[in-house]
Amino acid sequence: MSVPRNPVVRIEFRKNGTVARAAFLERQDTGYADVDGPLLDAIYAWTAKGRALEALAVDDPQAVVPITMRIVLIPGSGTIRNSGSNR
Repeated sequence: MSVPRNPVVRIEFRKNGTVARAAFLERQDTGYADVDGPLLDAIYAWTAKGRALEALAVDDPQAVVPITMRIVLIPGSGTIRNSGSNR
């Protein structure tokens, strides 16, 4: 068995900070359903806070703050490295 890929997920947070929706980008899951399912379950338990959420309309139940992020499960695989050239 090979190691899971570092997935990319889009998460949409409601005004109250709870997760409205979470999904892997197309062909950007871990490659293993037994890892993907629990990972999404964990993401749905996340909460957020901040100015972007505070700015959402109170009267719009569909309003969300979306983020897209790579979750690094395997260090060195798909990580961003600083070349040091901009110091």
